[in-house]
Amino acid sequence: MWLSDYLSTCGRTIVIVSHDRNFLDEVCTDIMLLEHKKLSYHVGNYTAFQIQQEEKQARQAQILDASERKRSKALSFIEQQQKGSGKKYQDPKKQRQAKMIKEKKLDRIGNYREDGKRYQTHSLKKMSEEYLLTPEKVIVEADEPVPRMKLVDPTWSPGMTPGSPLIQANDMSFGYSRDSPFLLNNLTLDVARGSKIALCGRNGQGKSTLLNIFTGKINPEEKTWRFSGTLWTHSCLRVGHLTQHSVEELDEYAP
Repeated sequence: MWLSDYLSTCGRTIVIVSHDRNFLDEVCTDIMLLEHKKLSYHVGNYTAFQIQQEEKQARQAQILDASERKRSKALSFIEQQQKGSGKKYQDPKKQRQAKMIKEKKLDRIGNYREDGKRYQTHSLKKMSEEYLLTPEKVIVEADEPVPRMKLVDPTWSPGMTPGSPLIQANDMSFGYSRDSPFLLNNLTLDVARGSKIALCGRNGQGKSTLLNIFTGKINPEEKTWRFSGTLWTHSCLRVGHLTQHSVEELDEYAP
């Protein structure tokens, strides 16, 4: 694509927001991830970023599993020592250990560094640049649910053979006010079964208006509009209108 080639070779710094993974692979050299109010930086294209994320998720799953086992063991030890408190043969050393675990170490279980290594606290005297990494908690993100849509399989009437007309307009003109010029003027067209039509034009030329007329959202013959010519639709025609803002309306098709 011309745009991909141009952006890859133009020598400028560009920040791109896109849903096209192939486009990101072709153009991007670095990925910035905004998550949990933090920015993380990854070198490489989108595919390399995905591989890094999968490796990170696998590493975090291992850390989380080990942390849960360690926390469960620590809580069990604390509970045992609390039950034995006041008994004649209690171990003072284990009592102190349980108290220290409860007060200091329990909250630190599961802390890890960004590189996946266990996070340790050190005094300022012992700290080097390596220990300046801040601790993080493992956060397991739930996979986004894959939407499943049940779309109607159209059954055509016997008389509606491939190529049969579905919508016909003849010298059709339309305007939103009787006192203003026509927005659509002397339009003649034929939409047949099996057609795949792209409606192109500059903003304000009437593309959305024409679609709204075809889908029935606008009845051009109402007295409030300015209309002339003829518009015919097949009596068995059922129209579906899906726009870029219609995500909310897809719920009715979910099983």
